[in-house]
Amino acid sequence: MAAKKNIEDPEETRSGEQRSHVPGALAATRTATNSWRVVVNERESTLPSAGGAPRVEWAPGWRLGGADGRRFELMEQLGGGGMSVVFLARDTVLDRTVAIKFLTSATLGMSEARDRVLLEAQACARLNHENIVRLFDIGVDNDGMPFLVMEHLEGRSLDAVVQDEGVDAQRAVRIMIDVAKGLSQAQRAGIVHRDLKPSNVFVTKTGTVKILDFGVATILARTQAIQGSSGTPLYMSPEQWKGEVQDARADIWAAGVMLYHLLSGVFPFPGGSAGSLRDAVISPDPAPSLRHARPDLPEEAEEIAQRALKKNLAERYGTAEELLDALVALEVALTHSIRTRGAANERSPQSKPERRQTTVLSCSLHDVPLLSEEVRFEDIGELFDDFAEICATVVTELEGTVLSAFSPRVVACFGYPIAHEDNAQRALRAASLIVDAIRHRTQEGGSAPAARIGISTSFSRTRRTEGRSASPILHGDAPLVAQWLEQRAGQNEILIEHVTHLLVRGTFHLEPLGESVPDGATRAVHTYRVLGPKDTSSRFDPAAGGTPTTLVGRERELEELRGLWESTKAGKSQFALLVGEAGIGKSRLIEEYLAGMAGDVRMILRCQCWPYFQNSAFQPIVECLVRWLGVRDEAPASEKLGLLETPFAAVDLSLTDHLPPLAALLGIPTGDYYAPPASSPVLLKQQILDAVVALLGHLAKRQALILVVEDAHWSDGSTLELLDRLLADMVATRLLVLVSARPEFRSPWSQRSHMKRLTLQRLSPNQCAAMISFASQGRHFPAPIVEQLVHRTDGVPLFIEELTHKVADTMQDAERHGRVFEVDSFASNRIPATLDALLSARLDALPQEGQDVAHLIAVLGRDATYDLIAKTSELGEVALRAGLMQLVEAGLLHQQGRGSEVRYAFKHALVKDAVYQSLLKNKRAHLHRRAANAMIEHFPGVARQQPELVAEHCKEAGLHEEAVTYFEKAAQRADQRAAIEDAAAHFERANAELRMLPESPARERREIAMQLARATGLMARGAIALGAFDPELVARAERSDDPILMVHAHNAIGFAALMAGDLILGRKHATAALTLYDAREHEMLEQRHSGMVPSVFSGIQLVWACGVLADGDRAVEYGRNAVQCARRNRHPYSEAVAMVHLACWHNYRGEFDEGRRLADETALISKEDGFALPLAMAKVVRGWSRRSTGDLAGSREVAEGVADRFKVSSRLAILFAVLACIQLEDAEYDDASKTIDHAMVLVETRSELLFEAELLRIRGEILLGSGGDPERALAYFDRGLEVARRQQAKAWELRLACSYARLLAKLGRPDDARAALAPVVAQFTEGPDTLDLHRARALLCEI
Repeated sequence: MAAKKNIEDPEETRSGEQRSHVPGALAATRTATNSWRVVVNERESTLPSAGGAPRVEWAPGWRLGGADGRRFELMEQLGGGGMSVVFLARDTVLDRTVAIKFLTSATLGMSEARDRVLLEAQACARLNHENIVRLFDIGVDNDGMPFLVMEHLEGRSLDAVVQDEGVDAQRAVRIMIDVAKGLSQAQRAGIVHRDLKPSNVFVTKTGTVKILDFGVATILARTQAIQGSSGTPLYMSPEQWKGEVQDARADIWAAGVMLYHLLSGVFPFPGGSAGSLRDAVISPDPAPSLRHARPDLPEEAEEIAQRALKKNLAERYGTAEELLDALVALEVALTHSIRTRGAANERSPQSKPERRQTTVLSCSLHDVPLLSEEVRFEDIGELFDDFAEICATVVTELEGTVLSAFSPRVVACFGYPIAHEDNAQRALRAASLIVDAIRHRTQEGGSAPAARIGISTSFSRTRRTEGRSASPILHGDAPLVAQWLEQRAGQNEILIEHVTHLLVRGTFHLEPLGESVPDGATRAVHTYRVLGPKDTSSRFDPAAGGTPTTLVGRERELEELRGLWESTKAGKSQFALLVGEAGIGKSRLIEEYLAGMAGDVRMILRCQCWPYFQNSAFQPIVECLVRWLGVRDEAPASEKLGLLETPFAAVDLSLTDHLPPLAALLGIPTGDYYAPPASSPVLLKQQILDAVVALLGHLAKRQALILVVEDAHWSDGSTLELLDRLLADMVATRLLVLVSARPEFRSPWSQRSHMKRLTLQRLSPNQCAAMISFASQGRHFPAPIVEQLVHRTDGVPLFIEELTHKVADTMQDAERHGRVFEVDSFASNRIPATLDALLSARLDALPQEGQDVAHLIAVLGRDATYDLIAKTSELGEVALRAGLMQLVEAGLLHQQGRGSEVRYAFKHALVKDAVYQSLLKNKRAHLHRRAANAMIEHFPGVARQQPELVAEHCKEAGLHEEAVTYFEKAAQRADQRAAIEDAAAHFERANAELRMLPESPARERREIAMQLARATGLMARGAIALGAFDPELVARAERSDDPILMVHAHNAIGFAALMAGDLILGRKHATAALTLYDAREHEMLEQRHSGMVPSVFSGIQLVWACGVLADGDRAVEYGRNAVQCARRNRHPYSEAVAMVHLACWHNYRGEFDEGRRLADETALISKEDGFALPLAMAKVVRGWSRRSTGDLAGSREVAEGVADRFKVSSRLAILFAVLACIQLEDAEYDDASKTIDHAMVLVETRSELLFEAELLRIRGEILLGSGGDPERALAYFDRGLEVARRQQAKAWELRLACSYARLLAKLGRPDDARAALAPVVAQFTEGPDTLDLHRARALLCEI
């Protein structure tokens, strides 16, 4: 099932399904059966589903449907959400795969679920169009739950396509043309979709677009007037939001939103919250201009977006046919625009040249003149065309670039314009594939052409020509040497030179041919013949580069792996995921581990994932099996089949069931010996998975074995699925699975007890120095060189090894030529070796603008907007744009968005890290300073919403005082969102930065204020005990005679006293804080140190102190002043907290309408700004108001609010008192008793004595309501009265006296009842006649 989304996410929440967050008219449409929903896995709840059906969990292997209830077999879950879940299934009758959709919403009863399924089925049944998903059947499962049987689509939803790869303008328009075609067909059939959005649009593997999910569609023939609010907020039309009559034009609006978003990357009406989204959509203001977000689009795009998003129905497109015509016209305009730009580009100056390391492949047909005598003249052209097509296809598939194709020669390069870590390996793989393809092309008469190929790697001067061809031009040795090698090659022969040999020697068998000097050249070329790829199980090949450097700093990891093997041998299989960045030594660690296990393990299976096989199903498994079985490509089929049968016989595994799919996987024909495997790709894949899992399982039961899968970040999906199966099924075997991956790999596996994740960290400086000593080839490096190597390599073993070798070679070369080796000569602009092909040559070859911009963006982060880059940069606009262009064209950055919202991002985090690490400390600090200043001056929204980002820049820039300020702001924001751990972390960082400032009275004052305010906030949330702050802080504050410090000190002492039940002392300190506070003087300090304005915090304390002391009017006055103070300071969090506490006291006074009004305002502010604490309390107060005015649904809201509040804070006990009162009123005595028990624990453990008297009263009332002993109830009342009188809590005393007197009267003791109540009532001679006082006087009259 899909992960639960936040209720505030307007794209994921159908307003018709969950309306509690929709204000205004929609909120009034809620009903008791769907207003409140218990969310699974978000919080525990004992609340029953309000009329909903029990949740049904389906699982692979289930059979359902058909006459016997077994027609469809569920195979795997394909997806799901809040309303439905979709499974891949096998139709056993028609032998096909289908998709089965079940409704899952807990708010739907069985009858409503059937109605919805039937409605969707009827809607789909009326539609038969290539752009709409097809319905095959409907049915019910064994529990009576209805389901739909639909065509199984292979591909992805449109939102996944957009998220993963994005779509350009032309593709976006083509997609929307297909959507419009589907909508047109639906509208002709009288059907309105009502929930059109990217997740309900599917893009198949063939590119066909289909509309899905007609679950809330309406058939106009039956319902002429559609009303209601079903839909997804971001795509809902004004009439949907308003609940007005709707027709097909609601789908036109949704299509307009989709088009706008696809073309611009932003929504026309951003969904910050459902309320703001609704207000924007239903306002009279027109939709924002599309060309403002994407200025390069043609005018036709603007016209379509504006008309589709007209808020007046009469002005919107009337039908999807009209929209379709307009989209076709837009496609024509886009095509014309792109061609026009292309022509303009051909006339523009060519791009600047770059210095780039590339691998060039030159390929031709061998001995063409001789071949042409055997082939008819008219066939030569066809032969050359086939040759060029083969070369172009292979090169393109391996992400190379064809430079030229002139019969009979094709020249291609790898490394420009797209670079990879394995450019040379890709070139050799391409060469091998070309030779194989040409060799198997037989001509008439039986003759066969042959290829000859030369490959060379070197730095070249490259530039890309503009215009339609956009063919790169390379100047350098590589193209010339590659062509020279090609001319020397024989039939189907591949020759390479020395540099290429160094790059591929670990993966290919090579034969040295000596050296020769090409005509006109001044140096000899070392030549090698490629014999074929090595049968390697790992990219790490110790033999390729001599003896590997001694492993350093991995003792702990080796010991953990050995422990996993011991567990495996004992019958407890293990699954280890080894994670680390490129060059950190994952493969080296595995090699060392396996070498040490040589005498203890009999079987090791190794799989290697490769970047160019990421879309080849099971490729690592195929290579592993071929290598393990010893299958030779040239061996006869019978021999291969015999080799495959051998392991099955050894483990007594059924050949009939499992061998055919494995034979199909390995390409081994089985003849008539075995029945063929499943013809369905899906079922064949399942059979392969079953066979491999069964084989490994039986092998592991027979003897403990190790399966290694390296570089899983390059794995294909099928191999990952196999590993997932192994993880689930390996428990009863003796199998150790060891998988390595880079950090960007997102593990698809859930955590299990037998799964272990090992993360390789960088080496410490001492470990780096030790490794340098091992890798220095016997040379003694001076200390300055070692220090620079340690600094430059940053603890990455591969970087250490490569740079150390480079230094040793450089020193040896200097000695050979009698030069003095300079310490700084090797390190000035070096880049780690693993990124050399990807970064070093390209960045170093860029003009200065490109390097400056790369450094700047690396400082700003992984990505940055153009506006931020421009405001931070010291370059002029022309130079800045040139630098960005150089980086984009070099493949280091990619561009997202258009116009003013364009963003530039490093394609890989490792690239960003390498660029950032290359900056000197002073330059880095300078750029961080400029970044911080730019954010503060030009982007106040970023500084306000992401203060921690500004703080980091200030910290790195050495701006310690500013860093303190923004880390405090970050702590404040985290406090407001109840992220206590994050707030603590930000606070500690602020403290650390504060300690970097010189000692001074100002620093001391700031430290005291910050720590006092922080302690007060933590006490208020129950994160620390009352009074758990350093008393010396208060003493230091008093000695300082600083008013703002005294304000914080009084607040801290006063709050602790108030919660401890000392109302007089609490009121005294809160009043003192208010008296000392000067808004004008303290305005800048008040929000710096805490999450709330100090004067507001004082006012809230006085609300409770005065209120419980029965000075109700003054309590309300303090509360209102606190709200106004928060508003004057424009501090929403303080405003929300003040309002909700004031609302709470209004409810205690019986002023429930005012309490609800304030609670509603609090909820609105808290939702928009994400304030968890006041939002939870607002729910309690609002539910309390509703229940007290006769709305029974208020009880549920109180319970939810208390649960939400307790998630983020263990204060306040009074909320449990409210909940217990509501439960008492609802006669839920057991629940009320448990609630009071919980509250009393807080009183005892958190010293929340302020509410003790009220809680004792409620406990006595619960006892009476449940038929308990009246004498025990009197004892509770007596004890409560004693506490209230000791605390002078007259409000609690009045309530207790009423309960006490009422019980005495009921027990036949009216005189005692009057004696107990009258003196208490007599104390209330001033102030308004509150609800409690009115009830007390009425009771006196009754007695």
